[in-house]
Amino acid sequence: MREGGSGKTYFFLILLGSAVLILYFQVFVWLVSSWEFNPYYSHGILIPFISVFLIWRIWEKERKNFVPGLNLPGVLLIIAGLFVYTVGYLYAAYWLCALSLIPILQGILSQISGWKNSLQFLFPVIFLIFMIPLPFIDYVSTYFAAFSVYCASIVLRACGIPVIINGAELFLSDLSFRIGLLCSGLKTLIALLIPSCLLIFMYECNFKIKLLLFILIFPLALVTNIVRILLLVFFSQVFGMGPALETVHDILGIMMPILVFIGILALAQSIGCSSIKKGIITPEPDHPR
Repeated sequence: MREGGSGKTYFFLILLGSAVLILYFQVFVWLVSSWEFNPYYSHGILIPFISVFLIWRIWEKERKNFVPGLNLPGVLLIIAGLFVYTVGYLYAAYWLCALSLIPILQGILSQISGWKNSLQFLFPVIFLIFMIPLPFIDYVSTYFAAFSVYCASIVLRACGIPVIINGAELFLSDLSFRIGLLCSGLKTLIALLIPSCLLIFMYECNFKIKLLLFILIFPLALVTNIVRILLLVFFSQVFGMGPALETVHDILGIMMPILVFIGILALAQSIGCSSIKKGIITPEPDHPR
């Protein structure tokens, strides 16, 4: 890291960091409250710790190459983030204010490390998006649930079971199901995206393979939810709509995402992603002098 100009840069960053803490105080309060009461984002409190850990590990690994100093792309990111924050503040959209923290943080890191070096922080910074409750989640969940029910009904009819659907409701001859928003599959998708994205980031493999693995998460989450609905129909036929079905419902809700994640892990191993980046989670190997 070069010393020239670093004093002014760090002084600027201390002032900017202090301003950000003051500016985002209400946003942080809103985030903590959302993590407590929004069932889609109960994981939110973990995300900042994961991002900070990854940033720290990259910092420790690469800081000898840092070139601190003001750079135009980073300044533009900070300005863009402050603009988004202002829009969110004016319209009382705390989620938009929270999103603005991502370009601001990336811009600050670029001033510390240099623009090219800061690109290494891009994943842990963008990863923060998983902590931000988005306002359209319930809206998307409604359609996700209806589509899952529609696909499940196709399978049931193919098996000779007469079924009628109405949105997210599924009617059999003597039973009926309503797929609630939390069972729509979107919660499963979110639960899969977080560990899967971390896994993809950690692997040493071709970018195209990483992109393929990321894309596969979405259909796998949908298929998982369809299978879950079909299993619930099967168990309801066998055991009836009683406590046993509620137990099966809860067990499937836990097990299905885990099984899919194991499947993604096995798939990654089979297509060439078999080693973890050194110096991020695992320590750097010792080189003989």
